[in-house]
Amino acid sequence: MRKALSLGVLVLSMAGYAAAIQDVGPVFQTNGLLKNSFISGNISYSVYAPADVNVFLLVKDVNLGGGETALSINEKINAARLKLYPDKEIILSGTTAKAPGVVGSTTVKWVYFFNRITGIGQSLSVQYYGADVAVIAQYIHYGSCMWYWKDNTHPTWTTWALMVNDHLHSGSLVGAYGLRGFKVTAILKMKADYQFWFFN
Repeated sequence: MRKALSLGVLVLSMAGYAAAIQDVGPVFQTNGLLKNSFISGNISYSVYAPADVNVFLLVKDVNLGGGETALSINEKINAARLKLYPDKEIILSGTTAKAPGVVGSTTVKWVYFFNRITGIGQSLSVQYYGADVAVIAQYIHYGSCMWYWKDNTHPTWTTWALMVNDHLHSGSLVGAYGLRGFKVTAILKMKADYQFWFFN
């Protein structure tokens, strides 16, 4: 039975920590997937997929005129992905721009990985300079891994925790504006879904 990552409550609870952010995206490995970019209102997002995936079928339910949120875009694309390409490796990344002149408005950047396969000793990392809060969530279909983290005060990868299969894991980094990063290294060959969120 498929299990879906859902971070709605966690994401919304973290949003209150936000402030100002650089206009660059998180750095991550794309595995050579093809990139297609879109805009919906104040949200820009990209879908990375193999050549045999029709990306426009994945995004057809997203309202390009606006009225969407980061969560609604992710949910719509994920629903189409599960229906059309449940076993394909796909990456979804995006940015919700801060609303000008709105007190408490938040810039949010996110990266989702679906069906990412990582060999023994191989790693997946996502880093971003310009966040107060960073959140990771992972569902492991099979395999196991070690989590690592870094930030301004710990600029090298620091061991965090061992994660095992068939579980949903999540964690967060909170602190002064600056570097936030997560790395996942497979101990056994692993297939997993991930969500990374950065707030400021």
